[in-house]
Amino acid sequence: MSRAITTECRALSAAQEALARGWEPVALREGGKTPVHKGWPDTEIDSSNVVQMFANTEFNVGIKLGEASNDLCDVDLDSPTAQRLAVYFLPRTEAVFGREECPRSHWLYYSKNASAKKFKAKGRNGEVILEIRAGRGHQTAFPGSIYKRSVTRKSEGIVRWDDAGEPASVSVDILAQSCARLAAASLLVDGWPAGGRHDLCLALSGAMLRHGWPEEATIDFIRVVAEAGGSPRQGEIEQAVRCSHEKIQADEELTGIPTLISILDKNIVDRVCEWLGLNKGATAEDDFILATDLDEQLSDHYLVDIGGQLAIYRYRWNQEVNRLELVRYAREKFLGRWNLIKVKTKEGRPIGAGTAWLQKQSGNIFEGTVIETIDKKRVRGALNLWRGYGIEPAKGDWSLMQDHIRHVICGGDEDLYEFLLNWSAWVVQNPTKRPATALNLRGDEGTGKGIFLQFFVRTFGFHARQLAGETQMYSSFNGWVEGCLLVYLNEAMYGGNKDTGFLKALVTEDEIRINEKFLPAWEARNYTTVISSSNAERSAPLGEKDRRWIVLDVSNERANDHSYFGPIVAAIEKFGLYEAMLADLLNRDVREFNPRVIPNTGIRDELRTKSLPPIYRWWFACLCRGRILSGEYDASVGKAWPGEIEKSILGPICQKWVKENTRSPRRGISSRDIMQALTKCVPLKGTRKRRDGRPASTHETRQKGAGKVRVWVVPSLNERRRAWNENWGMTIDWDEWSDDGKRSLEDIRY
Repeated sequence: MSRAITTECRALSAAQEALARGWEPVALREGGKTPVHKGWPDTEIDSSNVVQMFANTEFNVGIKLGEASNDLCDVDLDSPTAQRLAVYFLPRTEAVFGREECPRSHWLYYSKNASAKKFKAKGRNGEVILEIRAGRGHQTAFPGSIYKRSVTRKSEGIVRWDDAGEPASVSVDILAQSCARLAAASLLVDGWPAGGRHDLCLALSGAMLRHGWPEEATIDFIRVVAEAGGSPRQGEIEQAVRCSHEKIQADEELTGIPTLISILDKNIVDRVCEWLGLNKGATAEDDFILATDLDEQLSDHYLVDIGGQLAIYRYRWNQEVNRLELVRYAREKFLGRWNLIKVKTKEGRPIGAGTAWLQKQSGNIFEGTVIETIDKKRVRGALNLWRGYGIEPAKGDWSLMQDHIRHVICGGDEDLYEFLLNWSAWVVQNPTKRPATALNLRGDEGTGKGIFLQFFVRTFGFHARQLAGETQMYSSFNGWVEGCLLVYLNEAMYGGNKDTGFLKALVTEDEIRINEKFLPAWEARNYTTVISSSNAERSAPLGEKDRRWIVLDVSNERANDHSYFGPIVAAIEKFGLYEAMLADLLNRDVREFNPRVIPNTGIRDELRTKSLPPIYRWWFACLCRGRILSGEYDASVGKAWPGEIEKSILGPICQKWVKENTRSPRRGISSRDIMQALTKCVPLKGTRKRRDGRPASTHETRQKGAGKVRVWVVPSLNERRRAWNENWGMTIDWDEWSDDGKRSLEDIRY
């Protein structure tokens, strides 16, 4: 079915898609859910008359339930509490929808011979908690409809899919029992008192156990209700249930339905007893669901050993972001969800479906996870997470993107263009290998950074992650790394952030430590390639001698040029540009290419200089201007490069510059600090020679008036500049940074 309403003929499109799925549509009045034709149950709509029946573009669309639509039925959740608890009680299905303001309120199933039933609260109001809509004479307004507020209708909004897959097939008994238990739980949560909750747990557990509920199933049910109602804790619930169970075993008195009536409204207790089978002396066999389709329900679940503990892995389609995702459950959460459904053992004893599945999977445990580009679930005992590329390579024309990469991304630099194509080809040809280098594009908004980087996101599909903002990047929980082959950081980092250990490990380390909620931390292999874009001046966290980052300055030449980007977008969406690009890159010869040998672009030198400690930045500024700077840029010690300078004034000179031009701590800087830093930065000894050939000292004593002073013998400017480039592996163009050059020292002012 359509996931969004995008055209004027929305109802007709939805009706046609319904017919394609074997569901018979019904034309509903504008803005509501009343059928247009009075004899709608006997009015057949098929492909021959659907256009005529939905000629009014303002109609809503309904679907006939029951035999007319292959035994389709709808569990309509009217209560907000029932909507919240549905995941714990209803059988899993991939077809769920609701209004914008009330999502996931309709759960669809195929159930033969299902009949309609309303679960209503007892009393004067008699509010409907949920209902099973099924059989002839019943229909439901489906996605493609728009509710409009009226005198009789308080709600409004677009009806849309939350999960647009296939409805699950369930038996009538399973559906009825699941809905009954959900209705009972919802009623209990809404009536859960602020006080006496422990007594309530004792009484409820006593009533359930006395009527044949197994101990573990009782714990599971009360746990869900208590958590949603606001405590007590898991341990207190187990203690209450086990206490009641021991009393039954010892044939002692225990609280039950009379106590429930004293705590809760009698109307609530009557309904709960009716729906949970607590008023008929039921046996366990009567009361518990027999999930004969357990294997089908849990076919996409896998039991995995991580960090020495078991976790349940599952693939799930996330409708909000329209993509498949991997989710993990701790054993306790899994049992809490699935033990509310029962299966029979060989001896005929009912046990929780979750427990039964875990027992069945005990000989099929996966030892961690891997990603291997082969179509096998188990590889060397581990669960293989490979799901293939997100797009299929196909021959075609991608010249528009080639021109964009050459002239905008690479600024017309042919060597850089060839490198970027080789790097891109290496990445897509070796999806499970890290290049150990990361790509960063720096440029203003609207320059076309994303249109190039989205190629990688689409190509890696399920295995790509896109993070926006530093909060996601540096979160304590990084479970997204598992199964990830590529991460796109869109404005998700700042080069001045000192907390970059995780990001550096993501680029270069073979293993990464993963932290996920409710699970123990574990070590996993790191497969991740990192790409990023930013309009921040410090777009990447380059260190002093960083070799990780490929940083490119994107040209502003085409910024926000819709006439330029329009054809590129059309080629991507309609003519398979990304698919053609992938095909060519997969066939590009990169056998001799080493992605770790990266071009030393000027922007890399700039960012690395900005990352230097303040003393080094002061020294760099001095080298740029050809004189020893102090304080503001135009204040210097002399107007030319000195041959020597008194050691006693080095500290104050540097301290003044650092204080005025950086955001670094304002502690004092001594001459000793400077000499230690510059010795590490630029070797000072051995630049001058004595007559005997031995290195001369960089410090000498001079007569000054009646006393003596120690001076630093400063090597020549050209020598120091050459030593700087050699030491840091940079290619600084010193003319650009001179007084008459085009670069400003403001560029390193942090």
